Amino acid sequence: MTQITESEVRSAILAELSGRLEERGLAPDELPDDFDLLAEGVIDSFGVLELIGSIEERFGLAVDFEEIEATDLTSIGPFSRYVAAEAKASQGNGRTPVEAEAQPHAEQPPALAADGLLLGRRPLHRGAGRASLAAYRTLRRARNKLLSLLWSGSFAAFGPQSVIESPVRLSGESRIAIGSNVYIGSDSWLQAFGEGDAVALRLGDRVSVAGHCVFSAVHSIWIGDAVSFARGVYVSDHAHAYRDVSRAILDQGIEGVEAVEIGDGAWIGENAVILPGTRIGRGAVIAANSVVSGHVPAHAVAAGIPARVISRFS
Repeated sequence: MTQITESEVRSAILAELSGRLEERGLAPDELPDDFDLLAEGVIDSFGVLELIGSIEERFGLAVDFEEIEATDLTSIGPFSRYVAAEAKASQGNGRTPVEAEAQPHAEQPPALAADGLLLGRRPLHRGAGRASLAAYRTLRRARNKLLSLLWSGSFAAFGPQSVIESPVRLSGESRIAIGSNVYIGSDSWLQAFGEGDAVALRLGDRVSVAGHCVFSAVHSIWIGDAVSFARGVYVSDHAHAYRDVSRAILDQGIEGVEAVEIGDGAWIGENAVILPGTRIGRGAVIAANSVVSGHVPAHAVAAGIPARVISRFS
């Protein structure tokens, strides 16, 4: 089999995309080595899959794309070099790339499905799956970062490298301060009631919020640095008024406003509820599904409804 060169792979890529390049007024011969087809909008994530399939079919290859970085997979030069190198490596084994992939490794038997059927992992399928996921993750990160940058000016503070993943529900953001390197997962709700510029909800640096979390502040929710929240956590410094039997609870407003404080490095487990007036010490652990009020000492584990300190590790 004739050795496949980087130049041949590049020419095949450009030929495959010639129509799309012409639509954008791009001259194939003038494109730089690091031209990213995905980032520049020439192809989308599905186009990446089509391109991989076309190149494999064009050269009769079965290339394993496991080792290539996602950004290199969509850049003309790195993609061309990787395909050529993979083809050369396969030829060095005395077999065509397709034959090399078809021969299973003795130490890695084929996987079995639940019904006992063999699960085939064709290189095209594997490469397409990885490329699709890489493209999806890249686009999602880019979208979330762009939205966070656009929103950042509406907050009382918004540190560098912080990201809010959409969809998200926000209100009273002028009274919300977010530190640097903060991650807030999707479907979370951050709100601050009241007027004025005083910060009611503060998240320190490197806070991690897994998602589906609620932070609702009237007076003060202070969250230290490097605090980790699992999914579904609820934190509030107020409660609903409910004692007027002549009115719906929805119409009775709020009561019992007391500041909440969560110390640096604490870990709040899944579906925990942090009630008004709670103070959680530095490095404390709140077990999943706990309802917390009062004081939890530093470096203690609290669990239950209501939560009680069950151990200390300091």
